[in-house]
Amino acid sequence: MATNIVKTTFTIIQILSWFFTLILILGNGMQTQARRQSPLMVEEDGFRKNHRAAECTFGKQTRELGSTWFADLGPPFGVMYCIRCECTPVQKKRRIVARVQCRNIKNECPKPTCDEPVLHPGRCCKTCPDDLYSPDIPQDVSPPIINEEEEKKYETFCSSFNWT
Repeated sequence: MATNIVKTTFTIIQILSWFFTLILILGNGMQTQARRQSPLMVEEDGFRKNHRAAECTFGKQTRELGSTWFADLGPPFGVMYCIRCECTPVQKKRRIVARVQCRNIKNECPKPTCDEPVLHPGRCCKTCPDDLYSPDIPQDVSPPIINEEEEKKYETFCSSFNWT
């Protein structure tokens, strides 16, 4: 009897510990401190002094500016598919630093048009079984940086493509 009470008390303490850890991680407006590196800086003559951009860290992962992902809190919580995080630039004095901003996207889910929507594994929003589009598909890929030469290639390809 006493052993069961001790085990139950230990389990409750462990669950509360995980819960408070989650609150600390997601607290303060769902923002976590990001790792800061030297931003692009310009000297008086106009040449760049440093070419490294700011980037974010979330847990043990490093992310580029502009990238989005779902919060992965590790065991026992795992990936929180309704918490979308983004690495955003923030100007501090004369520097640009990166900051992780996370938000709950559950309330942004569109209402399914079918009678019996389903929640697929790894998704936040319920969708109709036949729907191919889901608003909460992971976007772990940073937007590509395209220079002027590549942009001209895309313009040429798109203008010559038969869109009918």
